[in-house]
Amino acid sequence: MKYVFLIAVGTLGLYLLLQPQEKPRAPLSTELPVSISELGRKKLGEIRARVRTVPEDRDALIDKTGAVFKEMHELRTYAFREEVRARLMDDLLQDSKSIPLAKRILIDHDFALNAYKGDQAVARVYAIALLEHHAKTAGAFELLDTAQKLAIALSETGDVSRGRAQDLDDLVYAYAKMEDAAILSANLPNLAQHFELNEHTRGPIRNGLFYALKGQLGEGETRERINSAFAGSVQDEVEAARICVDCSDR
Repeated sequence: MKYVFLIAVGTLGLYLLLQPQEKPRAPLSTELPVSISELGRKKLGEIRARVRTVPEDRDALIDKTGAVFKEMHELRTYAFREEVRARLMDDLLQDSKSIPLAKRILIDHDFALNAYKGDQAVARVYAIALLEHHAKTAGAFELLDTAQKLAIALSETGDVSRGRAQDLDDLVYAYAKMEDAAILSANLPNLAQHFELNEHTRGPIRNGLFYALKGQLGEGETRERINSAFAGSVQDEVEAARICVDCSDR
């Protein structure tokens, strides 16, 4: 328990260090944006109706998130998917337990397997999406905290599965995209010291940072800074889509 507390304090300290001057954050909107299409409105209504009928055989929030995440995944071929997904995530965020649940899905793999069974890969992908959506109004601390705790879990278990390494990559990418690029890049050595770095975690963390920062700092400068702060080199690879198509590789 003391170790967990120290991790939380350390993560908060690093997060505050990387923050620019505090900016006011907009509250979550409860109204649909004007830009959402009529087809999107209709689909959203249909999904909300289906979710309300999901039997709550176990934990109510687990069942609800499982149903919503599957619906979000089914939207992947629709042009209006992002608008509808945002409204569905707003619905989930009305429950204060949704963020702790999303974090547990990613950190505790046995829990994800038991709670979501064959849909655990979809649950992990959209748990990251929920954390990222939450960060737009609440700040990126939960993304950083989840990434750091996942890195520790992967180090402790020696998990080398591609899917969980991609989870860590995606979490770091989502976190870094939310932060000021100049401040974050200047503090990469602090960030490197904060993470549990070994052969299982160094690559995903480096790559998530690289793809998040290169658009603002330039590829050469970003690669140089990351390689200086993290042992080894950023992988030369084509950037993968940050959302899975069928999640079969997760």
